[in-house]
Amino acid sequence: ELKKAEDLWNRVKRMDGSGWNNDFGRDDKKRSESSSIKSKHRLERERKDKEEEGKLEQMFLLSEKRDQEKARDRAKKREEQRELAYKMEEEERRANIEREKEEALRKETPRQSLRRLYEPIFRTLWDLEFDNLNGANPFRIVIDKDTCAAIGAPDYCEVVKKPMNLTYIERKVTDEDYETLQEFFTDVELLISNALLYNSSPSNEYHIAALEFKRRFKKLRKSLLTSLQQ
Repeated sequence: ELKKAEDLWNRVKRMDGSGWNNDFGRDDKKRSESSSIKSKHRLERERKDKEEEGKLEQMFLLSEKRDQEKARDRAKKREEQRELAYKMEEEERRANIEREKEEALRKETPRQSLRRLYEPIFRTLWDLEFDNLNGANPFRIVIDKDTCAAIGAPDYCEVVKKPMNLTYIERKVTDEDYETLQEFFTDVELLISNALLYNSSPSNEYHIAALEFKRRFKKLRKSLLTSLQQ
């Protein structure tokens, strides 16, 4: 038995540790493989976690974008509603104005209706200014037997038998004295003929102004009569 034990011991010594090393090497390899697998699993989990984070971030961004689009849509709708409300109010306001005008027209007297026709012509003639007279309009001035001497035309009433001026016409416009358009036209034509009669010289500055006044009046009268014929 002792001899057997010695032989076994000798064999163990002759193995120079290689057998033990092989066993330990196999254990190291197993541990390394296990560690590698764990590392792969960890990396895989990290990759999946990042993918999940990316998906969640995309979902958040998409949700935020949808919310922004909805907010813009709501703002756009509110603006459209405000514009529509304003448009409806404006249309209603205009309709009210038209109704008021129609109501006023129904209540107008014939002379009031007539005044609406000739008054614009009168206002234009009243506002005329003549460059050759330094922007003055002499046809507004009242010249009669009480004033002719004071304004340097003592013989005016001897030449002009029926004085007429824009101030006289203005009183009749304001009082709605004209019953026809022709009455208004006749007064303006009398004013022109008086001016041309008293200032008969073609070189006279008032004669020149009277011709310009006549030209403007004829144009205004023609425009009015043409509109009434349409």
